[in-house]
Amino acid sequence: MEYKYSNCIHQVMYGMTETSPVTFECFPSDPPEVRSSTIGYPADHIEVKIADQNGQVVPVGVAGEVCIRGYVNFLGYWGDPEKTEETVSQDRWLKTG
Repeated sequence: MEYKYSNCIHQVMYGMTETSPVTFECFPSDPPEVRSSTIGYPADHIEVKIADQNGQVVPVGVAGEVCIRGYVNFLGYWGDPEKTEETVSQDRWLKTG
C-alpha cells in the first residue's frame, strides 16, 4: 500500500478480543520489511510468554503456546466456567491456543 500511496504508512497490529484490541504492534519507524513480515513487539500493557503444557516458559527456539497477561485481559467466558478454567490460568495467563 505504501508503494501505491506515498502518503500512507502501513502499521501492523495484532490482537484478540480477550486481550484488548492491540496485543502486538509494529511502529511506523520500523523498516517496511519488519512491518510486513513480523507481528511486531508486545504492547506496553501486556506480558507475553511462550509456554509448555504446564505453563512453564520454554527455551528460545522451542515450540510452545503464546500466553498473554495484562490488566486488559478478559475475566472469562460468560456462563462457561469450564472453558474459562481451561483457557485462563490461576495467575491470569490467557492461553491463546
